[in-house]
Amino acid sequence: MEILHQVVAARPLDESKIRVTFENGASGIFDCSPYMEDNYWKDLRMPAFFRQVKAECGTLCWPNDIDIDPEEIWEDTVFDIPEKRHSQTEYPEISLSVAEASAEYDPPPPAPTPAP
Repeated sequence: MEILHQVVAARPLDESKIRVTFENGASGIFDCSPYMEDNYWKDLRMPAFFRQVKAECGTLCWPNDIDIDPEEIWEDTVFDIPEKRHSQTEYPEISLSVAEASAEYDPPPPAPTPAP
């Protein structure tokens, strides 16, 4: 099962880098400079605008509905402690009860047919 990590804190460090913290405690530096080359994110090139970043709804957000996919942030972050990235908290698998599992895999025997 793939985990969608949520950004819970963000602090701009310079004109293109942001210190991010995720819900599992992992933190590191996310570089926005590749995004700044795209016209969709052109407002991020303005330092005053870039510094308005905040962690909201699990991702990095700016005014004017500008945000970056949290999966991309997770993949492109340079983590402070690389091992922390891999010590992910897995969400528990949903499991069936024994009765539900056996009912799903072992169909009930056919009903006896009455004698003629």
